[in-house]
Amino acid sequence: MRISHSIAIAVAGIALAGSAMAVAQSANLINKPDRINGYVDLKTGMFHPLPQVSATPETTPTFVTYSGHIEVVLNTTLAGTTLNSLPKGYTILCDVNLTGYVNDLVYEEVGASPATVSGNVASCTVNIPISWKGESGGSGYYFNGSYKVTASYAPGGATQALTDFNVIRQTTGVLNGAGGVVAFSIPSGGTTTTIALDPVI
Repeated sequence: MRISHSIAIAVAGIALAGSAMAVAQSANLINKPDRINGYVDLKTGMFHPLPQVSATPETTPTFVTYSGHIEVVLNTTLAGTTLNSLPKGYTILCDVNLTGYVNDLVYEEVGASPATVSGNVASCTVNIPISWKGESGGSGYYFNGSYKVTASYAPGGATQALTDFNVIRQTTGVLNGAGGVVAFSIPSGGTTTTIALDPVI
């Protein structure tokens, strides 16, 4: 039996229209809060719901400022060879470098203080105020650092820059706490963390 060309075109048009309606209906079912997304098994006629994904609201972290003071006390022993090589008018300077780690941020702080010499001990206190922002209740925040004690002589006085040419003796080291601790908790609420060391030059 021959099917006329116009009938074939009409049948194809109906099929395409049906497909378009099915696609439109499927599109209407997507992302409807009052609908259950799923599919129908054409062999069994059973409806199978898809897992429902619920959006989890994002929480905005609360940030606070961790502020306080970090105080490094250096009581440096001057060895006999150092004392014998110190000319009149020498100076001893203490430098401290701090590095704070908060919320994947790195904070750098520096401070310095001249030492007071009594006998063979040069004492200085370097007090560094900090103000570091971090997530409230965050864990793993800490700081560490290093120190440097320099005995020097500058004929030009305080206006002369400190260079290798006028350094007599110098010692450096890391900030170590009791038991060799090199990572310290960040002070908060205006408190002061004190680290005392006894280097030798």
